[in-house]
Amino acid sequence: MSYFRFKDRKASTNRTLNSEQNHVLRFLTIYNRLDEIFLPTEETMIGYVVYASFGLAAKSIPKYLGAWKKLHSDNPDACRGTTFEQHTKPFVTLRRIYDGITQSYGVTRTNVQEAFPSSLIILMVNTALKEASIEADQFVAFFLLAIFAVRRLADLMARIDSEYSSVRHVSLADLWIGPDHMIIRIKATKTRGLLEEPLMFPIARLPGNILCPVAAMERHLARILRSSRTMHQTDPLFQKVAKGDFTGKTLGKDVASADIRARAAHEMGRAAPEYSGRSCRVTGATLLMKMGVADWLVRWLGDWKESLHWGVYVRTPLPELLNMTRKAGDALKI
Repeated sequence: MSYFRFKDRKASTNRTLNSEQNHVLRFLTIYNRLDEIFLPTEETMIGYVVYASFGLAAKSIPKYLGAWKKLHSDNPDACRGTTFEQHTKPFVTLRRIYDGITQSYGVTRTNVQEAFPSSLIILMVNTALKEASIEADQFVAFFLLAIFAVRRLADLMARIDSEYSSVRHVSLADLWIGPDHMIIRIKATKTRGLLEEPLMFPIARLPGNILCPVAAMERHLARILRSSRTMHQTDPLFQKVAKGDFTGKTLGKDVASADIRARAAHEMGRAAPEYSGRSCRVTGATLLMKMGVADWLVRWLGDWKESLHWGVYVRTPLPELLNMTRKAGDALKI
């Protein structure tokens, strides 16, 4: 269950780990479900998350679920040869309940990063285009797609290759390119389940613009079509590269995010912790609001279900904030 980001503890923290395991065992004992200690059902795990939410901070629950994972991994003979991630991967309802619990605690600004200034976007794209490499062209494609489509990287690619599924993640079959626009099909997101209609997102071609997301995707797709490997429609749209060629394995979202941060740091000449893959979504939402796009449309484009949740992604540049203060001061003059 990768979305919980289980945090296994090192051997030096056995005392804490045992305490977390005891919390799991206490729940199983109270509700007479000790037979599910190694292979719990989704219903039991849902019950535990709800049980834990009454006594623990939401941010602590992944640690306790990590203890459950370790109970599983420490007893492979009792687990029928399956890993905890494989066993819990189908638990979609559990993920939604967990997300609901964390959202009830409020969304903090530490969860989002800053918007890219337009000058930095241009520098990053221009440098990548000069590299003229397979990795650089792929970077420009997912970077501009995430910005213009207001997407999380997790909407476009899996965290790691073993979690990739063409049913859930964006594959080659989910891209259509026409003369004046392209359409990307987003099948599942943090807030959109597989049972819902997929999001068909159109993006216009920007002729003569270095930041044209359609042209960037065409360059990337051309690289894929020239690959020595036989490609299938179910293969991921963004792939790992080895020895100058695509491997058919998904480019992990964390790897993609680290690439974005590294390229931003290179252009700025310093570490850039304020930028990551999440900054693409922040940038897209901020640009739409500056353009005067209606709130409801921004929420639809970004696939935000909660009316208050999406607002934390919008950034107002410092000069604009200062200008607002000056205007207010002028209005107060007698």
